[in-house]
Amino acid sequence: MQSGHWQADLDVPPTLFAAHMRALVEGGYTVVTAGEVIQRLQDRREFPPKTVCITFDDGYRNNFSNAFCELQRCGFRASFFVVTDYIGSGRRFAWLSTKRTDRSHIEDSHIWEPLRWTDVLEMNAAGMEMASHSCTHADFSELEPEEMRREVSDSRRALLMRLGDSVSRVFVCPFGAEAATAKQLISVLHENGYVGAFTGRTGAVGPTSDPFDLPRLTVYHDDSVAIFLRKVDGAYDWLMWFQTVWLRVTQGRQRLKNRKGGNHAGTESRNPLAGEKL
Repeated sequence: MQSGHWQADLDVPPTLFAAHMRALVEGGYTVVTAGEVIQRLQDRREFPPKTVCITFDDGYRNNFSNAFCELQRCGFRASFFVVTDYIGSGRRFAWLSTKRTDRSHIEDSHIWEPLRWTDVLEMNAAGMEMASHSCTHADFSELEPEEMRREVSDSRRALLMRLGDSVSRVFVCPFGAEAATAKQLISVLHENGYVGAFTGRTGAVGPTSDPFDLPRLTVYHDDSVAIFLRKVDGAYDWLMWFQTVWLRVTQGRQRLKNRKGGNHAGTESRNPLAGEKL
């Protein structure tokens, strides 16, 4: 399904997504929502063997038209983190790049169209978890504290007005959040009643994971069923350690550049492993 940035490697074809889901069914995996992950961490309960959480970011309409029916067929609940200002607007997401050689992606509204509120209501009624991914998909590293509060509180309020108390209290930070940004974001999330967040780290959740710094793994457009299963079975968990080292190196270089009078704009380095997740 379409994911956060308009990149071909994040467009998982519906047929491949269906094959991934069937593999989870046939493999006897337990699928839980993000909210259920947080609850188990809070209760200090172990996860059942082979537990998986499926998440979608942004709120593309093909999450409803393609993924939703397949999830229902498999009896799975997934977590959908939506950018509320775009839901029902019919507007192309502002952060999407149109610099592609394949013009069909620009012309096909099923690729870029956001969810409609009727879609959100139907998915919620069927047991899917709906949650906030901010109002506008802003880069939180560039926001003032009050702007951050508005993105966090107003997006949840928009969902609560239409869905009531079923709205999840888990948040996904657009573009991820590093060090100083994450610290400020977590404070704002606490103020607004959230119980957990995905902040862009790569890896798997474990019994000692911080509910406000949860990791995830990206599923790419060409991940075979075998690769997909290796990911959910933990074969790629080493990436979280590589990511930590990478961030320390790149942030150290940026701090040195700043001391030498370099560019001070956007001092937080981009995280190469923190794409949007399926």
